[in-house]
Amino acid sequence: MKTQEEITNWYDQWHRTHGINSWRPIESYKLFLPFFGNLPARVLDVGCGVGSLLSLLHNRGYQTYGVDISIEAIGVAHAVSPYSTLISCSGVCLPYKDQYFDYVSVIGSLEHFINMEKGLHEIHRVLKRGGRAIILVPNRWWIPYWLGRPGTAQAEINEHLLSLSEWRRTLTHEGLFHLIGIKQDPYHRYPIPLQWSYQFLFVLERV
Repeated sequence: MKTQEEITNWYDQWHRTHGINSWRPIESYKLFLPFFGNLPARVLDVGCGVGSLLSLLHNRGYQTYGVDISIEAIGVAHAVSPYSTLISCSGVCLPYKDQYFDYVSVIGSLEHFINMEKGLHEIHRVLKRGGRAIILVPNRWWIPYWLGRPGTAQAEINEHLLSLSEWRRTLTHEGLFHLIGIKQDPYHRYPIPLQWSYQFLFVLERV
């Protein structure tokens, strides 16, 4: 298993190389906006990358906060979403008080945590009771993975690939969250059954 330092260094190098184009295009993040509800509200994006989602949410009127283990990512995010509060830190040790946020988004980053359980406990801690967690995770039974592709671009550093039922158990088994719904990744949608999708979007309510 990789160390936290090795993982951080990998992401710093990735963001130095790819900059604002490190992840999916900013237009794709617009598809996540319907999952955020009433204003006023505070939103934390864990693993915020270059800040694309935060920029869109801020423009909608949300108070936006982002964390990422990569200081290079945070540097880009300051330019992309200059009115967001941004901190470089681990998602398993969030520097916020209990029940501070109305929404926490984790778009394609939870599966890269060394300790996902600890990360979920931190998300639960900083969410208000009844707040929503919006979590996008990859499917181990996505056909290219099933045929031998090792995973996403980040698989070489650290990645957990689980099935639909495994992710459901992981996200709800401790009773931290109540499941609201599961959908395909709105940007990578295909006319196939949910269990074979590329990624799953879980909407959860904090208990």
